[in-house]
Amino acid sequence: MDSASNRLPTTLCRRPERIGGRARTALLHNAPAEKQEAALSGYRVATLVMVFALSCAGAALADPAPLEVQLPGVWQGELPGEEPGEKIRLILTVVRERGILVARMRSPDQDNVDRIAQSVRVTDRRVEIYLVFMTAAFDGTMSDDGSEMRGTWKQHEYTAPLAFRRAVTQ
Repeated sequence: MDSASNRLPTTLCRRPERIGGRARTALLHNAPAEKQEAALSGYRVATLVMVFALSCAGAALADPAPLEVQLPGVWQGELPGEEPGEKIRLILTVVRERGILVARMRSPDQDNVDRIAQSVRVTDRRVEIYLVFMTAAFDGTMSDDGSEMRGTWKQHEYTAPLAFRRAVTQ
């Protein structure tokens, strides 16, 4: 009787064995170590592929970037002027300086001087910008895609709807 006929049939089992210096679960009973290592390598590759696929799917389903990340940039808006059909353009520039959001606003149709906002507050999708010098404030909501902020402009007793759209940079 040769040794091959005395071997037990190849079956799955879960006993720990040392393969390549690490404890592994033997997948094939009575199989040579090379075959067991090859089987484990296939499982490792499949596991890595699965982890990669799940991480890509998670990134695709993740929430949009936080508002603090989306807000910086140059924004353009228009307020109705005093005359019918007249528009007053507003340019809002938001930057992050030393971890803090800082905003400047100017109107090319008026004095075209930058006014520094005293506060920029963001909460969820809501944006609040307050300019003490102008006694003005913008209170709005960022769109889901981060391309627009719609809200209300208040200055003294004047209130008007205002939409800021992200400026196209060249």
